[in-house]
Amino acid sequence: MKKKLLIDLDGTILDGTLPINQSREFFEKAEELEMEFLVMTNSVKSPLQIKRRLSIAGLAVPMPSIINPIIAINSYLKRKGIRSAYIVGSEQEAVQVCVPHNERLPEIVLLLDFEKENLSYSDLQDIFLFQQQGVPVITASASPFYLSGGRKQLDTGAFVRLLEAAGNCEIDVFGKPSLSYYNEALDILDCPPEDVIVIGDDWRTDVQGAENAGCRGLLIRSGKYCRGDEEKVPGIDVIDSLTEVLRFME
Repeated sequence: MKKKLLIDLDGTILDGTLPINQSREFFEKAEELEMEFLVMTNSVKSPLQIKRRLSIAGLAVPMPSIINPIIAINSYLKRKGIRSAYIVGSEQEAVQVCVPHNERLPEIVLLLDFEKENLSYSDLQDIFLFQQQGVPVITASASPFYLSGGRKQLDTGAFVRLLEAAGNCEIDVFGKPSLSYYNEALDILDCPPEDVIVIGDDWRTDVQGAENAGCRGLLIRSGKYCRGDEEKVPGIDVIDSLTEVLRFME
């Protein structure tokens, strides 16, 4: 059976607005060979926004081939019968959630994105109070930072760690490397994990997450990659461009 792909976005396909790792050549070849893939990102921007961002970079990726953590979160909310949530994120992110925002009596707290809203101390304190009241908290990302223009920027995971420390608890993650997120992607691809290759620049969220889900991980030398990362996941293959993936496809 021909392999299917899960491909990380930032640091693997794009660096900001620029295509990297021969991504243009790769997607042209993917279309020619009718390769099945998903762009699997921890970004909580909508698939439509991500598609537009890829288009600006000259990359033609159809919207159904893009998955973000909110898709996995919505599956969880429906499965649990949850009807309202305290949503941390922008309006563009909140409208993707399948239940309404509730500031007073939420059934769950969803941590989607802190950066764009510039939350204050009082907002963090509100979340902490919900924790103390027993309201479950889940997050779209555990990444403490992301890269923008070659610089590290604080990401949602940094605040997740703060809340975990203050609440003496563990917050469930629905972005990479969570098994819930990988299982959602596998359901969309409709194939077993052993037939899926995951490509990414982060040894932990992309590669180790893939291995834990039963997929094959490929680490690419770009983005978050640092020399020696391959030693953290013994036996992992390392590539220098997306076009190298083709030799792993059969």
